Amino acid sequence: MSVSIIAWHTGLVLGNTKIFGYELWNIDIIFSDIMNFNFQLLAVPIFYLIALFLTVKKLMVKPTYYRERLRRLVYLYIFWSLMWILYNHGIHWFGKLLSYDYKSIIRVLLGSDFGVFYFINFLILLSAISKYVYKLPYKYLKLMIVYSILFIALFPCIVLATKKLFILVNYLNPLNYLPYLLIATVVAKSYTENAAYFYKKLKNYIIYLSIAYLLSTIYEWQYLVHVNFWIANGYALPPYARLSVVFGSTLLFLLSFYIKKPSVFIIKFLSDHSLALYCLHPFMMVLFRDYIPCRLCFFTYVLMSSILLTMLIKKKGATF
Repeated sequence: MSVSIIAWHTGLVLGNTKIFGYELWNIDIIFSDIMNFNFQLLAVPIFYLIALFLTVKKLMVKPTYYRERLRRLVYLYIFWSLMWILYNHGIHWFGKLLSYDYKSIIRVLLGSDFGVFYFINFLILLSAISKYVYKLPYKYLKLMIVYSILFIALFPCIVLATKKLFILVNYLNPLNYLPYLLIATVVAKSYTENAAYFYKKLKNYIIYLSIAYLLSTIYEWQYLVHVNFWIANGYALPPYARLSVVFGSTLLFLLSFYIKKPSVFIIKFLSDHSLALYCLHPFMMVLFRDYIPCRLCFFTYVLMSSILLTMLIKKKGATF
């Protein structure tokens, strides 16, 4: 997952695409577009599914777990956001902040410097809601899943119809991530309460999701490539306000339940330290971006330096 995010941010599989450009009336979809938007962008939703699945499982055993979980996530968010500001602006930035009024401070705290770790911000929000969601009966949870997915489907249509409300398809819209809390909750409860029944139904869910993922992908590339989405995000397809992202990430998440053998070291390391790699790689990107023009080399340097720094921090006893 973390490797996919680093590949996305470093433009590893960019190709000669027009999807990131403004002139979209004569666009041909190429392989790199499929890789970027239908595979690499599944990483953050899968991260949410796994993290929230584990959170709900622990809540079912220890209802007060959400407190320590939220405390840890808030500390992480504040720490890495402050480190990012210091890294990019220096200590004098905080002096300037003292001269702002409260409205300006709020805008700054919600702006790009803090937004670089938006995934932690939304994980805090979703984890807080999980305290209440996991107690709901299945029928309400399933109904909420359907409604949340319908919202995802409607957001691009609303933007195309109104040519406004671009926030609906922006990656900073928290509603784009709500389905993953609900899906993770249903899976965690089903798996914990009756694992045998869960595995009995798992094959059918995977078949249905595979079909839904394929059909939604075809629909999106046929009808959702539009300049309005370029205005919202800088590319002509919504990153997370798409049905294929929900179906594809859930499909891969459920397929992971068939993995029984222990992972090889590198896969286990990347999995165990995905949050650390998410947090560290922006720093490495800033460090190398002006010196390495080759995308493959840039990706390799950012990935390897992030891994090495993660190992060093782990050796010193710090945790993410």
